[in-house]
Amino acid sequence: MISTDRAGQYTENPDLNSEILVWINKRILSLVRMYKELGDDTGWDYEYLRICFPRTFIEDNGTEKCLQVVNDICDILRSDYIRKDLKLIYKYVLIRIVEDFQMLYEDAKKSGEEDLCNIYFPPMDEKLVKKIYKEFGYEFEKRGEIKSSDDENHPQLLIEYGLEDIDGLFWDDVFDYTEIESIDPFIEECIDKIEQGELVLWDLEYYVDLMSRSTKERYYQVKPFLNKIYEEMENNRVNQIVDTYIRTNTRKHLNKEELLKDVCSVCKVLQGSMKILKKGENNYNTYIRDLLRNKGYDVLDQTLRGESESKEHIGEIDFEIMKTAEIPFAIFEALIMYGFFDSQKKYFIKHLKKLLDNYNPMGVPITFLVSYVKCQKEKFDECYMNYKELLQEHKVADFVPYHICEHEQTENYLYCLECAYICGKNAITVYNIFVHINE
Repeated sequence: MISTDRAGQYTENPDLNSEILVWINKRILSLVRMYKELGDDTGWDYEYLRICFPRTFIEDNGTEKCLQVVNDICDILRSDYIRKDLKLIYKYVLIRIVEDFQMLYEDAKKSGEEDLCNIYFPPMDEKLVKKIYKEFGYEFEKRGEIKSSDDENHPQLLIEYGLEDIDGLFWDDVFDYTEIESIDPFIEECIDKIEQGELVLWDLEYYVDLMSRSTKERYYQVKPFLNKIYEEMENNRVNQIVDTYIRTNTRKHLNKEELLKDVCSVCKVLQGSMKILKKGENNYNTYIRDLLRNKGYDVLDQTLRGESESKEHIGEIDFEIMKTAEIPFAIFEALIMYGFFDSQKKYFIKHLKKLLDNYNPMGVPITFLVSYVKCQKEKFDECYMNYKELLQEHKVADFVPYHICEHEQTENYLYCLECAYICGKNAITVYNIFVHINE
């Protein structure tokens, strides 16, 4: 199965969460099967393959390899083993399949062919719907519009906007589309650095399946040089390489007040850019990361630090603002919020705990927890005040803030709440930033 960012967070019942994840994967599997059946009808001609595969991948690997990718995806979706990460070509094919059927779905819906819509994207089975209603403490009669828009705990909100919403489910929880759509510019930038004698630590081979022809040819020209660098790294000579190829200069004088101001500023820019951005937390984070880099900050994204919540793996935070090449100045962690119902409060607390405990073993003293709040504008102030009260009156794990203050903001629909904690012998400040997202 393919995991999602919200796996385990749908309800408080782990067994029910597992059932929901199985349903999600079966729903994706139904789309892949439809793609396979239509491909069998067309004889898998080049134009049909081009719907879901990059041109260079088809030309370099042939039809047989493309079919193997599709079959692999089906095996993954059917398996009991849960995968958090997928090969990039698998992500690409799945995204294109979803996009293709999404267009068919929209055409069918415009034509009033609701039965066709359900064929493309089957709604949740009524037995599973009833279990979710029961878990939330609601009586199930029949599915329809929510009687009260003020009822933020209604299970129908989770079902319609969290589970059956195709765009939200796939883009926010399964795929990082930004990673795929910007491969060529990213690889070209890396190759430029390599040709100038700089060290690039990313594994560029990971992206080779989706590179364009010209980019791939440039990559193969520098690949022997990269292999030599990796050999040097394996021989514990990485420090010599870094000293030789990289000049580590901090480009911007770091000041926490200035950084807070800049983070709030780029969040405001994000608010005004929603029409041109793909949905999803990863896309929002990437946009903010790039804006901070443009302001002169040295930003290291998707950093491995500490340990995961299960304590079985290394933890991964969204990104860090670096003081030097090795020393972080601040940590940035973000999440999407849909209101103040119980599952959202627990999701928020889980991310806050990351910054105070297992994801911050170095005790980085400055941290940002940015909540992208998706709600009605008139509900945003109330939502913020509820989280402010939660932080003021409730313990988060074993940590209680000894100082809380609200920063005055001139921006609309943006709040910043500063909370200071003592974690072990370390003083850690968390800037809780709540920014309304209007899609």
